[in-house]
Amino acid sequence: MWKFPTAKSLPFIWNEAKKFLEVELMLIKGIPNGIKEMKEELKEIHEYLQNAEKDADDDDDVKKKVKKVRRIMYNLEDVIEFYDLLRQEHDQLDFVSGCMKHLKQLKSKYDIGYSIEEMKKEINQLRGSDEVWTHQTESSQQQRDPRMWFEYIDESQLVGLDRPKAKLIEVLDVKMATHQSRLIVSVKGMPGVGKTTLVQKVYDEVKQLFQLKAWVTVSQSDRPLDVLLKILEQFRLVHILQDFGNERDVKVIVNKIRNYLSHNKATRYIVVLDDVWGYELWDCVNCALLPSQTGSRILMTTRKEEVARYWANSSLCGEIYTLHPLCDEDARLLFRKYLFQEKPRSDSQHELEQISRDIVRKCGNLPLAIVAVARVLSRKERNQLEWSIVRDNLGRELRNCPKFKDTRTIMLYSYHELPYELKPCFLYFGMFPEDRELEVDELIRLWIGEGFIKGQTDNTLEETAQNYVNELIESGLVIVSYNSHPRYEARWIKVHDILHEIILSKSEDLIFSHVMSGNALTQFEMCRRLSVINISEFCSKQTVSYIKASNYNCIRSIISISYGASPCMLLRSLPMIAQCLRILYLEDNTKTDEDIPKEVGKLQNLRVLCLCFCNIDKLPGFICQLINLESLEIKYSSFGRSIEVPREFKRLCKLRHLLVNWKAKFPRGVLQSLIELQTLGKVDALSDGLEEIRCLNQLRKLEINNIDENSWLIFYPALQQMNELRSLDASIVDNIVGTLELNSIILPQKLERLVIHGNLGRTRFPSWMETLNMLVSLSFCFSDEWLEDPLQVLHNLSSLESLHLDLLHVNTLDFGEHGFRSLKRLYISDTKCLRSISGALPRLQKLQIDAECDMTMEMPDRIRKVTSFHYYQDRS
Repeated sequence: MWKFPTAKSLPFIWNEAKKFLEVELMLIKGIPNGIKEMKEELKEIHEYLQNAEKDADDDDDVKKKVKKVRRIMYNLEDVIEFYDLLRQEHDQLDFVSGCMKHLKQLKSKYDIGYSIEEMKKEINQLRGSDEVWTHQTESSQQQRDPRMWFEYIDESQLVGLDRPKAKLIEVLDVKMATHQSRLIVSVKGMPGVGKTTLVQKVYDEVKQLFQLKAWVTVSQSDRPLDVLLKILEQFRLVHILQDFGNERDVKVIVNKIRNYLSHNKATRYIVVLDDVWGYELWDCVNCALLPSQTGSRILMTTRKEEVARYWANSSLCGEIYTLHPLCDEDARLLFRKYLFQEKPRSDSQHELEQISRDIVRKCGNLPLAIVAVARVLSRKERNQLEWSIVRDNLGRELRNCPKFKDTRTIMLYSYHELPYELKPCFLYFGMFPEDRELEVDELIRLWIGEGFIKGQTDNTLEETAQNYVNELIESGLVIVSYNSHPRYEARWIKVHDILHEIILSKSEDLIFSHVMSGNALTQFEMCRRLSVINISEFCSKQTVSYIKASNYNCIRSIISISYGASPCMLLRSLPMIAQCLRILYLEDNTKTDEDIPKEVGKLQNLRVLCLCFCNIDKLPGFICQLINLESLEIKYSSFGRSIEVPREFKRLCKLRHLLVNWKAKFPRGVLQSLIELQTLGKVDALSDGLEEIRCLNQLRKLEINNIDENSWLIFYPALQQMNELRSLDASIVDNIVGTLELNSIILPQKLERLVIHGNLGRTRFPSWMETLNMLVSLSFCFSDEWLEDPLQVLHNLSSLESLHLDLLHVNTLDFGEHGFRSLKRLYISDTKCLRSISGALPRLQKLQIDAECDMTMEMPDRIRKVTSFHYYQDRS
């Protein structure tokens, strides 16, 4: 039975309690210094991972160590981020409220202090053992390069190389019809497209025409000295270095090769440098292999377009040859060759034809991937069920195939060559379904929200991220495409399905992300990013319960595509299962009629929020509690009505991107507070606070609807102050058609994209259009009511690549013989009256004509070859 303490025992209890409180308070007091130490530890962890992740592909022990270190890294990031949130909450309050909040936060701060001490112990323990933290990269000599066997491929197994081979031999000009001196040919193409195989066959055919010949596979770790020694060895000139013993440096070898060639000017050489990654090697090769050597040739292959250009352009005589994936017919032929080989064609092959086409398409017509998948299928029964399983679970099947290991290694060379900060950006493609095209601007917003993009002095975060996109494209890992809708020329990108499967595997190895799809409930270890694709309501409930039970509060991102259930249950659970969530992206769900749950307002760490709901007519006030929000996108189907923005929205002072897919009405006092905005759309021009748009000096992209005469008088003075604006999409109401005075305004000179909805005829075409020298994409209504031909004003725009014309009673389009020199894509709609198109348009790659028209209309043959007609029947 418990007894009340006596007077004698009270001092002892007080002293013990005092000691305990002192220890706890010291723990809390030491948090700021502890956080600084944790940030330093993070730097060391990043350095370790940068060196170790490459070897994790081939070494299970390294893979385990990498996972262990990444778990520590995530824990460190969690503590730092949670502490920042507590500080932020406290800083937002006045003195009295701040004191109360400080008392409420004592428990949380104690937990942080305790976590810091525990992690210090774990890190020190790891440092004490040699288990992790130091990593020696395997030397290139110890790593087996699977490409070493490509030269032994039987000619009969090759498909689709005859034309590229003949063309490359023609470019190489071995008979010196055009190039008498040294010629450099850069062969570029994406991973797995067959560059090495093509060049090997060309080299085998022409090498007998040269006295000196060398083939060098350039390892990513090779030094220029190593490459020059390999060239000397294959030239059989190693003896010229005998006088120097082991004291060999680059300059000595360069001089020796130069001297030999200068004394043997009639000697022709051919050198192949396979898989070049950078620029450093060029100077050595250029100095050693004399350009004056008659009829000599250097062939290099690379995955990187900028490297190919550099090598070709740095030489007096340089050419670039691009190797593309196989055409559909050749891709299917290669697939059948490796799958059936010498076996007779059976009836089952006809039944499997459509599945074969699907599988080849998933391989992106890349020979390396096609051969790997054909080998997987060669072990399966030839029936629709077995093949359908492989098609629908290609990633799992490939991972279980030993032969796919070499394919994966080759495809990952480009990944390992990426700068460390680009690797998570590339792995992020695995968060979306395969074959999914991603809008560049949207992807950039997600990267920034994740914290992948670090600030630079001269660039915004968005500009830095755009440079990252360009690097991924240059590396050959990402494919560029364009949205098919003619009004929206925003660039879209994707990765091949085979690369997507490799990304998923790599992401699991690095605990980078986890994907749940279909009706299968999968359990997973520590999850940083969760992608939910088309799962049922049952699996949704089970997933939430599993995450709760596992205490996985480390989730930072949830991306849901085609969510099969109402998202509200998931949203209400988030504050419990993902307190520090940064990304919440719900797309293409059931467009529920429920309200947005108020629990979303508790996600104080949220950076990116994308929601799709039907019944929104006003943004809920609790969204204004998300003070760290940088990007907000609301997708809803109630077109025709505006969505009201609350006055409290001005609290979101960190907001950089706001997108509503119809139109948003802003009250006074809101826009003037959102000075960090770079993207704003779509604004209702009838908003009371429209005049405050002049405060948005950082705006890069603006979409505005409902412009009438009164709102135009407010809008266009503000428009002229937006010096950083790159994209403008403006819709003008029908009842003021032709009454706006446009010639008196001046648009921002950095404008790259301009879309004008509405007929602006019955006036002079704006003369300022011809001053927009950076304009790349333009869309407007072309009416016969214009007092002059718009094409005469636009024909000298030197950067214009895409033009969309909504025709109204226009019979002829004359683009002239000397204008529109850069135009690549032309879209024409509403063409009932159009009878002829004329002009040179030397760079036109695509002409799309939408609507009822005479398909036999007059146009030059060269233009007709790139023309497609989209005929829409009148269903009325």
